[in-house]
Amino acid sequence: MEIKQIEGVYTCITYLIDCGKSVVLVESSVDFETAHKHCGGKPIEAVLLTHGHFDHIAHAKEYQDKGAKLYIHSEDADCLYTDKNLAKKLGKKVEECTPDVLLKDGDCLQFGEQKIRVVHTPGHTKGGVCYLVGNQMFSGDTLFFNDYGRTDLPGGSEQELTQSVRKILKTTDAQTKVYPGHGRSTTIQAERVFFENTIGKL
Repeated sequence: MEIKQIEGVYTCITYLIDCGKSVVLVESSVDFETAHKHCGGKPIEAVLLTHGHFDHIAHAKEYQDKGAKLYIHSEDADCLYTDKNLAKKLGKKVEECTPDVLLKDGDCLQFGEQKIRVVHTPGHTKGGVCYLVGNQMFSGDTLFFNDYGRTDLPGGSEQELTQSVRKILKTTDAQTKVYPGHGRSTTIQAERVFFENTIGKL
């Protein structure tokens, strides 16, 4: 599976997943034209959002207007058309839109040759999710290299996020590579070791 990454708004990374005849994006932090240049002429079929904060949904409406379907967990759906995305608070603006597909924990999505499983990981936001594609995980702002997402924003919960991180680390194969919403990639095994040494037994 070929994965490309482009850094966009507030260092948020948009990931491009080659699904054979089309490309699927995780996040929409870069504009359509920038992403499309890296697609080898293939159409962008869908944009999978890990949560509804403005840096991750910045160009969602643009992709939808170009024919891509927007996927987001039901708990974060209203971030696409209300101030819950925090753009206004930070002096930014996001074009309002409505999602095409509402996700829930355990959903299995099929795009060409790729199967993508949805893992609900609340804590950073109520509707935060990770996407598992084979032995690759796209973790949004749930799990980073030697860190996890902040919980001091509306909808955040330290208890929920800690539970989500434990869930991921305990149930995901150790060799899985983790691609976070910001910063460098890591692996489940590396994060198991780090968190066991910092927060104790998982």
